Amino acid sequence: MAHAYGALLDGMLASVTDAADLGADLGGGLTEIEARWMHDREWARIPEDALMRRSKIGLTLDRAETDAFSAWWTMTFPS
Repeated sequence: MAHAYGALLDGMLASVTDAADLGADLGGGLTEIEARWMHDREWARIPEDALMRRSKIGLTLDRAETDAFSAWWTMTFPS
C-alpha cells in the first residue's frame, strides 16, 4: 500500500489499530479498507475501476476471486 498511496497512506490507515481493522482480504492482498478508499476518494464506481484502473490487482486474480470481489463491491456500494 505504501508504494501505491505514499503520503496518503496515513489518512487511509488513520483509524487502523491492528490487522483486523484492514478488513477482509478481497483477493490479491486488496483489503476492504483499500477498496473503500478507492470508492470514497478515488472515484472507483464499479468493480473494474478498483481492480483494473486503480490497482491493477485484477491482472492477478482468477475468475472466482474477481467474481467474489464484484459481489462484495455490489453489496457494499449498491447503485
